[in-house]
Order: sequence, then C-alpha cells, then structure tokens
Amino acid sequence: MDARRQDTQIAADEADAPAHTGGVAAAELQRMLARAVDQSPVSILITDTAGRVEYVNARYTEITGYAADEVLGQKAGAMRSGLTPPEVYADLWRTIRRGDDWRGELCNRRKDGRLYWDSVHIVPILDETGRVAHYLSIQEDISARKENEETIRLWATVFENSGEAVMITDPANHIVSVNQAFTHITGYAPGEVIGRNPSVLGSGRHDAAFFAEMWRRLNAYGHWQGEIWDRRKSGEVYPKWLGISAVRDPQERLTHYVAVFSDISERKAAQERIEYLARHDPLTGLPNRMTLADRLEQALAHAERTQTRIALLFLDLDRFKTINDSLGHPVGDALLQELTRRLKGAVRETDTVSRLGGDEFVILAGGLGDPEMAADIAAKILAAVHRPFLVDSHRLSTSTSIGITLYPDDGADFDTLLKKADIAMYHAKDAGRNTYRFFTEQMNAHAHERLLVQNHLRQAIERNELVLHFQPQVALDSGRIVGVEALVRWRSPELGLVPPDRFIPMAEESGAIVDVGDWVLREACRQARAWCDEGLPALPVAVNISALQLRHGDFVERVLRTLDETGHDPAMLELEFTESILIQDIARVLDQVRRLKAIGISIAIDDFGTGYSSLAYLKQLDVDRLKIDRSFIRDIGSDPDDDAIVRAVTQMARSLRLKLIAEGTETVEQTRFLLAEGCCEAQGFLYSPPLAADDFAALYRGCGGHFSRPPAAPR
Repeated sequence: MDARRQDTQIAADEADAPAHTGGVAAAELQRMLARAVDQSPVSILITDTAGRVEYVNARYTEITGYAADEVLGQKAGAMRSGLTPPEVYADLWRTIRRGDDWRGELCNRRKDGRLYWDSVHIVPILDETGRVAHYLSIQEDISARKENEETIRLWATVFENSGEAVMITDPANHIVSVNQAFTHITGYAPGEVIGRNPSVLGSGRHDAAFFAEMWRRLNAYGHWQGEIWDRRKSGEVYPKWLGISAVRDPQERLTHYVAVFSDISERKAAQERIEYLARHDPLTGLPNRMTLADRLEQALAHAERTQTRIALLFLDLDRFKTINDSLGHPVGDALLQELTRRLKGAVRETDTVSRLGGDEFVILAGGLGDPEMAADIAAKILAAVHRPFLVDSHRLSTSTSIGITLYPDDGADFDTLLKKADIAMYHAKDAGRNTYRFFTEQMNAHAHERLLVQNHLRQAIERNELVLHFQPQVALDSGRIVGVEALVRWRSPELGLVPPDRFIPMAEESGAIVDVGDWVLREACRQARAWCDEGLPALPVAVNISALQLRHGDFVERVLRTLDETGHDPAMLELEFTESILIQDIARVLDQVRRLKAIGISIAIDDFGTGYSSLAYLKQLDVDRLKIDRSFIRDIGSDPDDDAIVRAVTQMARSLRLKLIAEGTETVEQTRFLLAEGCCEAQGFLYSPPLAADDFAALYRGCGGHFSRPPAAPR
C-alpha cells in the first residue's frame, strides 16, 4: 500500500462514529478529503512526533522538487537552506511539543539548489488519549511576495535617502508623499505640504503661459523637465531642475504624478561666475576685450543712426613694471584696483572702462559730437592718474600715456580702431609720457617701422650688425679718464643706424635682450683686453645688465665663462643693475651678486633715484657705486627739486661709503655743483659722446688719459 493510501486509511480509522456508519457515503467523503488534500494549492506535509515524513501532497513535490518516495521516512529537514537562524527552529519545536500551533517563515532550498521562502503553519494532531501523534505542516511558497516586499523596501529606502527631492501627487495634483531631500531643499516638513497643491512652492517668477505649456507637454508626452524657480519656506527664491512624470496603471488610468527635482543654486552660481570671468577681468571686475568688442559693435550701430563719433582711448600706465618689480605684485595689483576706481570717476556713466591685461586699459566713449570731447575725457584721466596713490603705506607717483582713435575717422571695426589706438599710445610715450595723442597715418607708418625693427632685431647678432661705443667716465677734480661705459649700437643694412632707445625696449619685450646683453658683455671684455694688448692702460669697463639676463639660466656662470674666454681682468669689470631688478627674488639676486664680487667684479646701481629700492637692500648687496640718473642732472641750477635730490643722494652715498658718478653732464655749471656736493666722477657730452672703439683709443692717446679742461658744451 503506497503512502497516500496509508494516510487515507489512517484518516478513515480516525474518523468519528457517524462517518463509520455512513457506509458508502463515508468512504466517498474520505476519498473527497484525500483528493482535496492532494490537490491543495499549498504544500501539506505530515510527520510523526520525531519529525519523520509520513505524507506529502503533490503541491509539495511541485514546490520543492522532491518526490514523495524521496522524503517518506526521512527527517523533514531536506529543504533547509541553512539561512534560517537555529533559534527559529528551536522555537518551532518548543511550541509544537507543547501542543500549540506554530506559525512563521522559513528560508528553504529546492532540490535544484534554488532558495525560496515558505509561510509555515504547523498543527499538532492528537490521538484518542489527547497525546500528540502527528504534526500537520501547511506550507505556502511566498517567494514572490517576499521579492515584492524587498523591492518595495528598497524603493522606500531609495525614496527616503535620495539626494534629489521626490514629490508624489494624486491625479488632482494634491501632494500625497515627499522624501527627506524635499524637506531639506524646501524647508517644508511632510505634514506641512501633504494634501496641498504644489503651487505652495511657487516663486511667482513664471507666468500662466509657462505652466500652461508645461501641463500641455506633460499630458501629451507623459513627461516634462526643465529649469524652474521656486520659493523655500524661508521665502528664499532658488532655481531647481525639475522632472515630472505621469504614472498610469495597466489600464492606462492616471494614478499619480511623480516630481523629482534638485537644487541647482550652486551650479547656477558657478556657471554665472564662469560666464562673468569669461567677459570680465578678475582683478578689477572691468569688462575684458571680448565684452569691449561686443559693446563697441552696439555703439557703432547707434553712432551710425545718430551720426555721432565714437572714441577708443588706449591707456598704458607709465613705469608700472618698475613698481611691480620693486614693490611686488600685491602692491601692483592694489595700484591697478585704485586706478580702476579713478578711471570710473573720470569718465561719463555711459562710457565703458575695460582692462585688456597688465597695465593696459581701454575706454569706449560714444555719442561724441567732435574730437575735442575725447580730448576732454583724456585730460580728466591724466589729471586723475597724476595724483599720488597711497598703497600699503607706499606713496606712489605715476602717470599714463593715452592713444585715441575715432570712428568713423580712423576705422569702422573693433580690431582696426584698437590697433590704431595702441599705435597712438606708443607715440604718447615717445612724446614724454603723461600725455595723449590722436592717431594719424604718420603714426601708422612709424608702427610699421617698429615692426620692421622687431623682425630684423632677431637677426642682428647672427649678421654681426651690433657694435659697441664707449663713453669716458671722468674724475671731475682732475679730468682723468677713470673708466668707460660700453653702450650698444645697431647698424642695420635695411634700417641704418638704429639708436638704442628704439631697439632696446623692443629687445626687452621680445626676450632678445638676453642674447644682446650677453653679446655686449662678451664684446666689452674682448675690447678692453684688446686695448691692453695695444698698449693702453687697463681701464674699468661698465656694462649694463638686463633683468632678463639675471633671471635667465646661470648668469654668474655665463659671466665667468666670458671672462675666461676673453682674458679680461674681473677687477676691471663693473656690472650695472637698475634698482628694480635688485628687488626681484632678492635672495637669488644677493647670492649672484656675492659670487660676482667674490671674484673681484664691481657692482653699480644705474639710474639711481628713479626706482623704489630701499637702503637696506643697498647695504645687503654691498654695492660699490651709484649712478645718478641724467634726469636729475639736466636741470641742476634751474630746478630746486633736482638740486635737493642730487644733494641728498651724494650725502647718502658718502654715509654708506659708496662711489658716486653722475651721467648726462653737459655743462660746466653742472660739474661745479656736483664737485661742491661731493660727487667726484661724471660722464656726458661735456667730455665726450660715446665713441667707437678705435675713436676712443685715439682720444685717449691724444689727451694722455686726461682732459685738461672741460670742453664747451655741444650745441
């Protein structure tokens, strides 16, 4: 007899008396019960009190994969997965052995190894004496329900912990749920908005047409997204990126709207900052070249309609590099910021003040009736800039050079007008600075020549076009020649003799000054050695050193190599530095100067009084000589200020035990004043202009190294 028949017989034996007396009806009832159990939609398993399987139905086999003959007589643990905690089984057995029902959920394993979840109800079956004889286990596979619950739990976790705000509304657009991010962004707690219309978040910035279009697209496509401005509970208006989706059931009936949004305030601020920086100068906040060009285009259209003029004023701050190098970039930046405030105050509200970079500014002035209006603006700017600047306890005096171009006189587009304003600005500098110049076609020709100079200068050294001239340095009391200064000249086959004030600044700008300066040093040392070989006494030769030379590579090594190659005595070499380069990277400069002096080279400060160095640096550098700039010598005897400056410099040099030489001496009166104040040496046209090497040698031999008396000043 198989297990199912056995169990049917057991059920028959245990039936009550009326069932036995029912005859055929009772048997039929037993068969009905047996079929019901076997065809039950849930698994049914009967065990003895020791847990050995006595019966399983068809659903059990379908769910677990185990046939009846594989489990009958076996312990009912074949399906255990090992994932259900042991204490669950301990509670199960403790409960049913008391005769009580047990309900719970077990994680089991099918025959093929797959896990599944059972909802289990175990009922003790009692015999006639009331003792537990069997256990009936009713098991339902709830894996799908558990998966749904896990999915729901996962989505609930995502919903609550999402970094983006989520808001769910019903079809009538009433809020039914919000997450934590919603509260964080808007400031509203769930209880403050649930049941309300999302319009409670509205900023008032969008009109009815905006929302009508939003709802049209949402209804047509089931989705809408875009940027929108809302208002927080605090009243703050902020931008957010919003996406809304319509949710429908399987019958395509609308059930909800889901809105997901994020606060994009920081992103918008960063974007606006990037856009601002793309169109403005970060230091001064002024419009940059791009913005200036856009505004000029607008001004040109207006000027054409109104038949008025436009002026571009190109400003360059005079000697700004000296301030920047001497006092440092923070002081230079502060000066530019103060300059910006003055420029804004000097022009009209309708004018545009822009910064191209460095110390270059451009002012756009429209609506001009005649060129004189541009001249008036330039004059106001000059006056505003000329007043001393107080920056970080420094009292700085500077000026500006201004070039002016006009529309339609000088051009009809931005690039043309700006280029010509730049050319005019350079002419203002050539005119002595602190002035303005209007563009003329003659200036354009000069600019073309300037470009030619720059291009040909690159080849000047290779083509052997540079030459040195030498100017005597004279002891004022005796007229004795005590040294020479080497001064470079350029003889260009295309351009003729190019004076240094035309090509040296260009060499500085292009970086060619490094090669030019090294050539001058080498040629000066070579020529000094050649004079000695020709029988002239050894004379100290002074050579100007550019800031770029000092910063380029190992300058000291290049000097030593030059001395070694030429055989020139280091004690007969004087290197002249300007004040400004001695303040750049002072530790590095000090190291190089000390190494140079250690081999006997003398150090002089050129153009003294025009820069911004301090006495402390002079002391640290162990300078040998100061050169008083020619600008202070020129008006001795006629300008009390220059007299006072020269007098102060000579007293300071005497106190610091420094030699002193004045350059640019042209009159006997100047030499008398210098001698009286304690300046014992000078150079200038009063004695001799710079001469070619052979001419200087002839001069020296002719006068025996002494000027008997100062010659007449040149006419």
